[in-house]
Amino acid sequence: MKSPETILPEAFKSRMVAVLGGEAEAFFAALDNPVVTSVRLNPNKPSEVFADEEKVAWAEKGKYLKERPSFTYDPLFHAGAYYVQESSSMYLEQVLRQSVDLLKPLKVLDACAAPGGKSTHLLSLLHPDSLVVCNEVIQNRNAVLRENLTKWGVANAVVTQNDTKDFGALGEFFDVILIDAPCSGEGLFRRDKDAIKEWSEKNVEICAVRQRDILKDLVPALKNGGVIIYSTCTFEEAENEHNMQWAGEQLDLVPVHVQSATTDQSIAQMAPYTFRFYPHKVKGEGFFIGALRKGTAQDVEQGAAREFGRRRQFDVVEKTKVPAQLSGLLKDGKWFYFQFKNELHFAPEVLQQAITHLSAHLNLKKIGTALGALKGTDALPAHELALSNNIHQGVSRIEVDRDTAIRYLKCETIKLEGEKGFHLLTYQGVPLGWVKVIPNRVNNCYPSAWRILK
Repeated sequence: MKSPETILPEAFKSRMVAVLGGEAEAFFAALDNPVVTSVRLNPNKPSEVFADEEKVAWAEKGKYLKERPSFTYDPLFHAGAYYVQESSSMYLEQVLRQSVDLLKPLKVLDACAAPGGKSTHLLSLLHPDSLVVCNEVIQNRNAVLRENLTKWGVANAVVTQNDTKDFGALGEFFDVILIDAPCSGEGLFRRDKDAIKEWSEKNVEICAVRQRDILKDLVPALKNGGVIIYSTCTFEEAENEHNMQWAGEQLDLVPVHVQSATTDQSIAQMAPYTFRFYPHKVKGEGFFIGALRKGTAQDVEQGAAREFGRRRQFDVVEKTKVPAQLSGLLKDGKWFYFQFKNELHFAPEVLQQAITHLSAHLNLKKIGTALGALKGTDALPAHELALSNNIHQGVSRIEVDRDTAIRYLKCETIKLEGEKGFHLLTYQGVPLGWVKVIPNRVNNCYPSAWRILK
């Protein structure tokens, strides 16, 4: 089999030699090395998983793994105890910490959010009264995003499926906008050989133009003084530094000064205050990130409101009308309840006005957390609630071993001892989902669409 270096496009190799000079040989050699596996732990679902593994220097909950396990057969992966994420992209944490006040509630947009790595990272770092809007325009990727957010267990997220031009209709709404821009994918060459096949100089040009369009679309939705965090997984100046320079000149944005998280110069810090990750220098893949602040009021054209505002997307439910069988499953807190997609949902009360504003202009695919539904006189708790960080500690739990957990995740029949009714099935203390104990059997309530197929 040919090595990645020998099948790299000649134009790409020439570009990297021009950028890296004497380091180019080491860079090309690094593309033959094994891909590094890293994960980020969920701070709201503590467990002993990966406790002894090496820490990622720039991410508090990031861990490098010595080898890649079979995540499919780890119940804690399905429970949302951690997220498998490339370590370089975790540098978002450093940029966010140094560019905004994380002690205050913020409204944040992850504009190109699927599959959800950066969205879940944001939700772990922000004040719990913050709102994170996670957008993905491609339908099947949007479904993956919703699943990963459900596993992360948060109620302060909304998932939208919109073109970036739709967000201008919100007005200056967001404190932070993260643009992990679609790019030519050079930073993925080591782990994704298809990215090599798809690369071309023409595609780089197309990506650079599309990225500028995204920046232009989203600036109207950013508050004065707000921050855009811009990242790609490419090494191309046209898609990285040149686009940030263009945004400064054309969109009246200024660079945010971010200090490097390391002192060994393994991360290439570029002017003005941007960072490049090269696989021959860091324990991770190729990545670029920087931040820009909106410094002055701008005369920019807002997008037109779409059809979404002309139909009701959710119906608010008075707290007194929420069945006690369901509301009693939640931790104490100030929640607002609403009917959405044939189920009762909840989200932090402090976010009700903001979510209502979003509903008037965007296509909402997920809001907060599903609580459950009534079927006759029976309350049926939602799977989203089982994985929620906001479920009451008093909810009945049944702890199982790994083999039973895997059978459960395959939607197979399992045998348990317990009182009649619904129980949380847990593995190493972390909930996996619901079971219902009835006479002579146990109903497995795990979603069939999520089941392990292997």
